[in-house]
Amino acid sequence: MLRNFNQPILGIDNEELKEKDIVVTLETVVVNALLTQDPNDTTVTGTEKAKRFTLAMKIHDTKDSQVDITAEEISKIKELVGKYYTALVVGRVYDLLEQKIEEVKNVTV
Repeated sequence: MLRNFNQPILGIDNEELKEKDIVVTLETVVVNALLTQDPNDTTVTGTEKAKRFTLAMKIHDTKDSQVDITAEEISKIKELVGKYYTALVVGRVYDLLEQKIEEVKNVTV
């Protein structure tokens, strides 16, 4: 499934969220969530960490705004974003991940 990870994350006021004057994008949030680990969670295996890293690199390194990811990968992203981010960011990320690429119009960052 194609998803556009260059989309901005919007605040409650529908304005782009910024960190140090840089727009926070879906890519930023997702890659950070994939690469973060709860230090108290010792159940994550090396294999799982490697899968997360590979997916993070796939999303980060794609020069095109469209990334082809599986339903399983979307599910993993949602799980991790839900664990590490606030309700506002989680809600926005879930909405963006559920959009089909055709639904995204005129998104510029």
